[in-house]
Amino acid sequence: MRLSRLTKILTVALATVLLAACGGNSGNSGGSSSSSGGPVTLTWFMWSGSDVEKNAWLHVADMVTQKYPNIKIEFQTTPFNDYWTKLTTQAASGTTPCVIGLQGQRAPQFGSLLVPLDDYMSKAGVKAESYVPSITKGLQFEGKQVALPYER
Repeated sequence: MRLSRLTKILTVALATVLLAACGGNSGNSGGSSSSSGGPVTLTWFMWSGSDVEKNAWLHVADMVTQKYPNIKIEFQTTPFNDYWTKLTTQAASGTTPCVIGLQGQRAPQFGSLLVPLDDYMSKAGVKAESYVPSITKGLQFEGKQVALPYER
């Protein structure tokens, strides 16, 4: 089931950003949590071209919150043509979201902003070889897996 795989991938990504600073080094603009392991709000930025597509992504975010009630997702979206400019602006201003959508050809441009997923994937049982190798390799930065395809 595609949504189940996507939820697992998003969960791996969300678990990763809980340990990383969202929104640049300050860590205060993209995600918030209490130091006691309380509720966490994470921003997720993804392109979408229609309300149907946006609602599908919101459904995935809701699935994560249903499985992990302490994780709340603040979903942000923009059309594809504006997405990369907005993401670049967010990165430059230190307001990078906690979770982003990424195309393989963009990994060199944005890879340094991302936390490597390799250890988290291993702990969650997510195997890179379950995906098309050329796509998975394209989502690497400096030999580390920084993103996963949401389809096989």
